[in-house]
Amino acid sequence: MREGLRRYAQTSDSSLDEAAGWLCCVLALRAVCAGSYGVGALILDGEGRLVETGYNQLLDPHFRSDAHAEMVVLSSFEARWANRPKQDLTLYSSLEPCPMCYARLLTSGIGRVVYLADDELAGMVSRADQMPPLWRELAATREFCRAAVDEELRQLAMDVFLVNGRELDRRLAALA
Repeated sequence: MREGLRRYAQTSDSSLDEAAGWLCCVLALRAVCAGSYGVGALILDGEGRLVETGYNQLLDPHFRSDAHAEMVVLSSFEARWANRPKQDLTLYSSLEPCPMCYARLLTSGIGRVVYLADDELAGMVSRADQMPPLWRELAATREFCRAAVDEELRQLAMDVFLVNGRELDRRLAALA
């Protein structure tokens, strides 16, 4: 998988979605190496400059139900930049946000959310029409979309997410 990231980095074009997506995959791999689910996230400003990075820490260093990649990067950003306007920011994630992350992203003020891989089991962007009316109204003021990336990068994001999923699912079940 690391070789796939290396190879991809050497052949990728220089579009913003491709570059941010590649970095999300690197961050996701960092989550896997730390013993958590492979999801990475980052925030870019309106000029495309990197502002904040994060990765899933659900089981790193101990169980924290709120430590999804999007939550980690948002919490870090909000701690450092409490009063900064957020409408011009873009949050990238290697995976479609789950319902919990989707709701937080809606209330965060982040103007645009871009994700690489669809999450057919838990992704909320593709199910946004099932949200209560107030949430749907808020969603109309934000942009959520799939990244315009090569299918190889999209598949790499999913592969990193799935690499240790079964083992982590068993660990979580044991905590219940």
